[in-house]
Amino acid sequence: MRRPITCPSLIHRARLRSLFAGMLWTALLCLFPTIAAALEIEFRDARSGAWISASVSIADADGMLIEQLPTGAAGIRIDEFRLRQSTGPMQLQAEADGYRPIHSTIDPHSSLPSTVTFWLDPIAMPADSVATPWLTGRVYDPQRRAPMAGVDIALETLRTTTDAAGAFAFDASPYLLDRQAGRAAVLELRLDGRLIHSRTLLLSTDPTDLIIDVGSSRKDADHRQLSATVADHAPAHEAGAARAPVVPPPASIRVGYASDGGICCVGGCSTVQVSSLETYTRRGLNDEWIASWTGDSLRAGAIAYRSYGAWHVLNPRTANYDICSSACCQVNDADTSASTNVAVSATVGIVLTSDGNPFRSEYSAENNAWDDPNDGLPCSNADLSCGNGFVGSPA
Repeated sequence: MRRPITCPSLIHRARLRSLFAGMLWTALLCLFPTIAAALEIEFRDARSGAWISASVSIADADGMLIEQLPTGAAGIRIDEFRLRQSTGPMQLQAEADGYRPIHSTIDPHSSLPSTVTFWLDPIAMPADSVATPWLTGRVYDPQRRAPMAGVDIALETLRTTTDAAGAFAFDASPYLLDRQAGRAAVLELRLDGRLIHSRTLLLSTDPTDLIIDVGSSRKDADHRQLSATVADHAPAHEAGAARAPVVPPPASIRVGYASDGGICCVGGCSTVQVSSLETYTRRGLNDEWIASWTGDSLRAGAIAYRSYGAWHVLNPRTANYDICSSACCQVNDADTSASTNVAVSATVGIVLTSDGNPFRSEYSAENNAWDDPNDGLPCSNADLSCGNGFVGSPA
């Protein structure tokens, strides 16, 4: 058997080249942190939830324009090459005809989300009113970014079907509402007889509007108690009510969500949704307050909710989102209620401040270990001292 003829010097040089290549690659990884292959950006109507066509401009941290991406079919893909053009945070501004532009930032070098969704406010915003159908909603296919027609909607004994725009509505008799108020019920969506989505609703006499993305996991992790007593509904904004001084809040807020669009806690949010601070407050107030509470309570809640969000814009949880969407921060989803919408509109731009900055307005859903003998519920946290006025559990 013949042995191959080898040259020690050639082998040595080859090994050196291999070692040098490995060292160079390691050095490049240190200089240029790993960046995701691409970033998906999509645009939606903040009121209806429908996907809309828009454009986005990309600027560096100093505001120098990098690129103006043309209008896309409700979505734009930013590839790795574009992401690498900035050595630091990038500024994004989304614009669409008939909508107010919205601004946000991303950092390609810090846990870049897979998707950023811009919720744009229509310039001609419809007036908020409590005189609407009891339960309305729109159903969408997030994969096709399109409404779903012909979906059968069932809420216990109530039945309806979505129209061409994916919309549906339920009008319930006062007798039915009186019997159901304050109780949880399951909303089921079926297409061709197959269950495609379900979620639990807290039934209230207050009109509610839903935006449903089929396939998303909307966890019912509200701070609210599902069996909360429904109060008598009071006007959401009495004439002549005192108004606090208006301090300009941040224009937009970045909210972290799970990959399937569900709510998430800090560290588990892989997508980001950007909206105006007012739209953010509309989408979350009814998840933290009870929509049937009196107007004074809802207005106070709107200010607390908005202030907590505004503080996080100035003190973001991560480089790519300001606040998470679950009870770890404050719950936020696409559902809205008529009375809380009116309360938000009545307090637009009002935030609590300290030394001229938005105040981190902690509020607590705890009952301070007081057990209401008439509600049939056990004390939620025996560790709390009765009436101590503190947030959460001291332990």
